[in-house]
Amino acid sequence: MDSRWPSSLEVLVEVPKGARIRRDDAGRVELISPLRCPFNYGSVPGTCAPDGEREDVVLLGPPLPRGARVVAPLHAQVRFVDAGVPDAKWVCGDAPLTPADVSRIERFFRFYAAVKRVARLARATVGSVGSGGAGARSGPTRFEGLVYR
Repeated sequence: MDSRWPSSLEVLVEVPKGARIRRDDAGRVELISPLRCPFNYGSVPGTCAPDGEREDVVLLGPPLPRGARVVAPLHAQVRFVDAGVPDAKWVCGDAPLTPADVSRIERFFRFYAAVKRVARLARATVGSVGSGGAGARSGPTRFEGLVYR
């Protein structure tokens, strides 16, 4: 628990609950997921995380449209490392976290870490054969758990 956390965050929804496509700010497809997102996924406007992107947010509740901005209570943080870089995700929602929410978040990020590792290996293999290559970042990708407010 970290008492320095804010009680709520402004969230910009980037991936509505149930969607499979993540787009960048210009609307270009950034990622097509093999599974539907089990929650709204977005970011905190005006922030910069260690990966150079805005801080990520898991927003629980009903599906919201891409581009929606809401202020939601902060409940927890997903500890995640992506290619060796800390990439935490805030967990917000109007209702307190339930055991089902926790389970869904943990399962999703364990799966997401595995998919990212496989994708990185595939890019590295293609890069060693052709002119493409793995991204500049390398290192472990893993889900490290949830920390509660």
